[in-house]
Amino acid sequence: MPFPCDDPLYGTSPRVDEDVGIRLGTLLLRGERGALQVSAEQLQRLTCNPFFADLEARVAAVLP
Repeated sequence: MPFPCDDPLYGTSPRVDEDVGIRLGTLLLRGERGALQVSAEQLQRLTCNPFFADLEARVAAVLP
């Protein structure tokens, strides 16, 4: 996942300095089963990378 956990759109704990309208990383499923065209499993997938800072540091160390 290329998104940090504080990403305003996909993060599970988004920054509040940027308002993108909807926050996909913090959606909660409520209501009836089968009411959506998207399955619950697809909505519950990982939306951000909790190891983003480590990954970013490794990539920065390799790139000139």
